[in-house]
Amino acid sequence: MDGTTAEAAQVAGVGHTDMATMLAALAPRGALETMLASQMAAVHVAALRSLRRAADNGEHPQIEALYLRQAARLMHLFARQAEALERRRAAVEKREMEQVWEAERQARLHEAEQREAERVRHEAQRRAHWDLAPARRRRAAEPAGRRGNGRNAEFDELAGGLSKPDPTSG
Repeated sequence: MDGTTAEAAQVAGVGHTDMATMLAALAPRGALETMLASQMAAVHVAALRSLRRAADNGEHPQIEALYLRQAARLMHLFARQAEALERRRAAVEKREMEQVWEAERQARLHEAEQREAERVRHEAQRRAHWDLAPARRRRAAEPAGRRGNGRNAEFDELAGGLSKPDPTSG
Protein backbone atom coordinates (compact mmCIF):
# COMPACT_ATOMS: atom_id res chain seq x y z
CA MET A 1 0.00 0.00 0.00
CA ASP A 2 1.43 3.38 -0.90
CA GLY A 3 1.85 6.35 1.44
CA THR A 4 -1.18 8.22 0.11
CA THR A 5 -3.49 5.30 0.82
CA ALA A 6 -2.06 4.79 4.30
CA GLU A 7 -2.41 8.50 5.16
CA ALA A 8 -5.97 8.62 3.82
CA ALA A 9 -6.88 5.53 5.84
CA GLN A 10 -5.39 7.09 8.97
CA VAL A 11 -7.21 10.41 8.46
CA ALA A 12 -10.51 8.69 7.69
CA GLY A 13 -10.07 6.38 10.65
CA VAL A 14 -10.64 3.20 8.66
CA GLY A 15 -8.47 0.18 8.09
CA HIS A 16 -5.91 0.08 5.32
CA THR A 17 -7.81 -2.74 3.65
CA ASP A 18 -11.06 -0.74 3.58
CA MET A 19 -9.29 2.29 2.13
CA ALA A 20 -7.49 0.15 -0.44
CA THR A 21 -10.84 -1.38 -1.44
CA MET A 22 -12.42 2.06 -1.90
CA LEU A 23 -9.45 3.30 -3.93
CA ALA A 24 -9.46 0.17 -6.08
CA ALA A 25 -13.15 0.76 -6.81
CA LEU A 26 -12.36 4.28 -8.04
CA ALA A 27 -9.41 2.94 -10.12
CA PRO A 28 -7.29 6.09 -10.10
CA ARG A 29 -4.91 6.63 -13.04
CA GLY A 30 -1.96 8.68 -11.92
CA ALA A 31 -0.97 10.67 -8.86
CA LEU A 32 -3.61 13.40 -9.14
CA GLU A 33 -6.47 10.92 -9.46
CA THR A 34 -5.04 8.91 -6.54
CA MET A 35 -5.09 12.02 -4.34
CA LEU A 36 -8.63 12.87 -5.42
CA ALA A 37 -9.77 9.29 -4.87
CA SER A 38 -8.22 9.32 -1.37
CA GLN A 39 -10.11 12.52 -0.55
CA MET A 40 -13.31 11.03 -1.90
CA ALA A 41 -12.90 7.93 0.24
CA ALA A 42 -12.21 10.03 3.35
CA VAL A 43 -15.23 12.25 2.66
CA HIS A 44 -17.41 9.17 2.13
CA VAL A 45 -16.29 7.67 5.44
CA ALA A 46 -16.88 11.01 7.23
CA ALA A 47 -20.39 11.30 5.75
CA LEU A 48 -21.27 7.79 6.90
CA ARG A 49 -19.95 8.52 10.40
CA SER A 50 -22.03 11.70 10.58
CA LEU A 51 -25.13 9.76 9.57
CA ARG A 52 -24.37 7.08 12.19
CA ARG A 53 -23.91 9.72 14.91
CA ALA A 54 -27.16 11.41 13.90
CA ALA A 55 -28.96 8.08 14.23
CA ASP A 56 -27.32 7.35 17.60
CA ASN A 57 -28.24 10.79 19.03
CA GLY A 58 -32.00 10.45 18.95
CA GLU A 59 -32.35 12.13 22.36
CA HIS A 60 -30.91 15.49 21.28
CA PRO A 61 -32.66 16.82 18.17
CA GLN A 62 -30.27 19.76 17.77
CA ILE A 63 -27.20 17.52 17.75
CA GLU A 64 -28.96 15.13 15.39
CA ALA A 65 -29.74 18.04 13.02
CA LEU A 66 -26.10 19.17 13.23
CA TYR A 67 -24.83 15.73 12.22
CA LEU A 68 -27.42 15.48 9.42
CA ARG A 69 -26.35 18.88 8.00
CA GLN A 70 -22.72 17.83 8.22
CA ALA A 71 -23.51 14.54 6.42
CA ALA A 72 -25.45 16.40 3.70
CA ARG A 73 -22.52 18.79 3.11
CA LEU A 74 -20.07 15.90 2.97
CA MET A 75 -22.26 13.96 0.52
CA HIS A 76 -22.56 17.09 -1.64
CA LEU A 77 -18.77 17.46 -1.53
CA PHE A 78 -18.38 13.81 -2.52
CA ALA A 79 -20.68 14.35 -5.52
CA ARG A 80 -18.62 17.38 -6.64
CA GLN A 81 -15.43 15.36 -6.27
CA ALA A 82 -16.93 12.53 -8.35
CA GLU A 83 -17.88 15.05 -11.05
CA ALA A 84 -14.35 16.48 -10.99
CA LEU A 85 -12.91 12.99 -11.39
CA GLU A 86 -15.22 12.29 -14.34
CA ARG A 87 -14.36 15.62 -16.01
CA ARG A 88 -10.65 14.89 -15.61
CA ARG A 89 -11.01 11.41 -17.07
CA ALA A 90 -13.06 12.72 -19.98
CA ALA A 91 -10.39 15.35 -20.71
CA VAL A 92 -7.63 12.72 -20.57
CA GLU A 93 -9.59 10.41 -22.88
CA LYS A 94 -10.21 13.27 -25.30
CA ARG A 95 -6.51 14.15 -25.31
CA GLU A 96 -5.59 10.49 -25.90
CA MET A 97 -8.09 10.21 -28.76
CA GLU A 98 -6.72 13.40 -30.33
CA GLN A 99 -3.24 11.91 -30.15
CA VAL A 100 -4.46 8.73 -31.85
CA TRP A 101 -6.23 10.76 -34.54
CA GLU A 102 -3.12 12.86 -35.11
CA ALA A 103 -0.98 9.73 -35.44
CA GLU A 104 -3.46 8.28 -37.95
CA ARG A 105 -3.49 11.57 -39.88
CA GLN A 106 0.30 11.59 -39.99
CA ALA A 107 0.31 7.99 -41.24
CA ARG A 108 -2.18 8.85 -44.01
CA LEU A 109 -0.13 11.91 -44.94
CA HIS A 110 3.04 9.81 -45.10
CA GLU A 111 1.28 7.25 -47.33
CA ALA A 112 0.08 10.02 -49.64
CA GLU A 113 3.60 11.44 -49.84
CA GLN A 114 4.95 7.98 -50.67
CA ARG A 115 2.33 7.52 -53.41
CA GLU A 116 3.18 10.95 -54.85
CA ALA A 117 6.91 10.17 -54.82
CA GLU A 118 6.22 6.87 -56.60
CA ARG A 119 4.05 8.66 -59.17
CA VAL A 120 6.78 11.26 -59.81
CA ARG A 121 9.43 8.52 -60.15
CA HIS A 122 7.21 6.59 -62.56
CA GLU A 123 6.53 9.73 -64.60
CA ALA A 124 10.28 10.45 -64.82
CA GLN A 125 10.92 6.90 -66.01
CA ARG A 126 8.15 7.19 -68.60
CA ARG A 127 9.53 10.48 -69.89
CA ALA A 128 13.06 9.08 -70.07
CA HIS A 129 11.72 6.12 -72.04
CA TRP A 130 9.90 8.37 -74.50
CA ASP A 131 12.90 10.71 -74.82
CA LEU A 132 14.98 7.71 -75.96
CA ALA A 133 12.23 6.36 -78.19
CA PRO A 134 13.08 8.48 -81.31
CA ALA A 135 16.66 7.14 -81.30
CA ARG A 136 15.34 3.59 -80.96
CA ARG A 137 12.94 4.16 -83.84
CA ARG A 138 15.76 5.51 -86.03
CA ARG A 139 17.93 2.51 -85.27
CA ALA A 140 15.06 0.16 -85.99
CA ALA A 141 14.48 1.85 -89.36
CA GLU A 142 18.09 1.31 -90.50
CA PRO A 143 18.69 -1.58 -92.90
CA ALA A 144 19.67 -4.82 -91.21
CA GLY A 145 23.19 -4.77 -92.62
CA ARG A 146 23.90 -1.36 -91.17
CA ARG A 147 22.82 -2.27 -87.65
CA GLY A 148 25.17 -3.94 -85.25
CA ASN A 149 24.44 -5.65 -82.04
CA GLY A 150 25.24 -2.47 -80.07
CA ARG A 151 27.87 -4.15 -77.95
CA ASN A 152 31.02 -2.95 -79.70
CA ALA A 153 31.01 0.36 -81.59
CA GLU A 154 34.23 -0.42 -83.52
CA PHE A 155 32.88 -3.77 -84.65
CA ASP A 156 29.62 -2.14 -85.69
CA GLU A 157 31.52 0.37 -87.84
CA LEU A 158 33.63 -2.35 -89.47
CA ALA A 159 30.68 -4.59 -90.04
CA GLY A 160 28.72 -1.70 -91.49
CA GLY A 161 31.63 -0.89 -93.84
CA LEU A 162 31.83 -4.50 -95.11
CA SER A 163 28.18 -4.81 -95.84
CA LYS A 164 27.99 -1.56 -97.84
CA PRO A 165 28.28 -1.92 -101.58
CA ASP A 166 31.27 -0.04 -102.89
CA PRO A 167 29.96 2.74 -105.19
CA THR A 168 33.18 2.77 -107.29
CA SER A 169 33.15 -0.89 -108.13
CA GLY A 170 30.04 -0.61 -110.24
